[in-house]
Amino acid sequence: MTAPYLVVGAGPTGLGCAAELATAHPVELIDRIPVPGGEAGWSTPEITALVEAARRSGVRFRLGNTAVRWEPGRLLVAGPGRIEWLPANICSTQAAFGRPRPLTCSSQATGQPVSFRPPSPNTC
Repeated sequence: MTAPYLVVGAGPTGLGCAAELATAHPVELIDRIPVPGGEAGWSTPEITALVEAARRSGVRFRLGNTAVRWEPGRLLVAGPGRIEWLPANICSTQAAFGRPRPLTCSSQATGQPVSFRPPSPNTC
């Protein structure tokens, strides 16, 4: 089995990215907050729809876990009662001042970063 893509950040961009990636790859969504939604909140209709889309796509949620350190091909994650290295491809979806930045993914095979722009918020 290939390493999953780890999407760090369960806000709107992370949820959308995870749902989209999961149509072709195994995906785990990591966030330090124990509920999805990030700063957008967890109970809005838009977030609820994104969470359902991610679940339908087969995304595995790792909420309440913190991404601590990335090395090519693996991510150190700390959660309640454990710290572990996860083999992975990784996507970071952190936004700057409310504006999505390009997603940065690293291939497990090469360790080289690959950037692409997230979809417009209007397409979610």
